[in-house]
Amino acid sequence: MRFAKKAKPAAVAAFAVSGMALAAAPANATTSLQKVACDSGSTSQFQTWTIVTPWPIGCYDGSGDLDVNISPFAFAPGKHSGYLVLEDGTKKTFTAGQPKAFLNKTVVHIHTN
Repeated sequence: MRFAKKAKPAAVAAFAVSGMALAAAPANATTSLQKVACDSGSTSQFQTWTIVTPWPIGCYDGSGDLDVNISPFAFAPGKHSGYLVLEDGTKKTFTAGQPKAFLNKTVVHIHTN
């Protein structure tokens, strides 16, 4: 019982510090690059298509790096700029707002700014 009483103030202090760290995050902070649910009407998501589907099958948002193993027929970067690393080690750069680009190669890494 005594241990619980001593541990309680420490736990409260730890939660208070973590709350201050969250409150100190800038309002314009972006999320890390991650796979998200596709919104076929979105012009902001990084989207990928296969040759047999008229709607996007893989969508990503945020900024940073993400290892993947996808073989899109085409992609549209939406609001993102950055590069793709292909299975053979080459890079394919893209810029925000660029129209759908045809790729048809295996992508192993996505980087967005």
